[in-house]
Amino acid sequence: MAYDETLAAEIRELTSGESGLTERQMFGGLAFLINGNMAVAASGQGGIMVRVDPAESDALVEQTNAQFFVMRGRPMRGWLRVDLEHLRVRRDLASWVELGTTYALRYLLSDSTRRHGIPSRRVAGAGVHVEGGSVVTLLHRSEVSDDQVRRRRQRRPPPGE
Repeated sequence: MAYDETLAAEIRELTSGESGLTERQMFGGLAFLINGNMAVAASGQGGIMVRVDPAESDALVEQTNAQFFVMRGRPMRGWLRVDLEHLRVRRDLASWVELGTTYALRYLLSDSTRRHGIPSRRVAGAGVHVEGGSVVTLLHRSEVSDDQVRRRRQRRPPPGE
């Protein structure tokens, strides 16, 4: 099954203001990467795949409609799938895209830097508040500056538009 091009266009619109954004065919779908780090993808299996903090994976699976992404029969912590039926409301998709882009931004060094032998540095996780099965708030506890978060949020359209 090919990825949903309409869903990919919505993700593209939600991520359009991100600096360092690229698109790449991955996992049978279309992935959106920030500085080489996958944030979210329109999945070839339907719905989306979201890269999240592995420490938050269990809570997100328990409290939302997300499921672990399974590779070779093993659930992958930090990689979640959300079926299309749970993304019908734009704010739900926007929340998952925000979660993925926030996580991708927390990798401070780009892929090209890592290729040159300088290790990447992960920073502390982002907290997640879930209400009624939807991700509603991201509590930033990372080295992503408040200014970066503020600029990103100013570029985003309000949910439901």
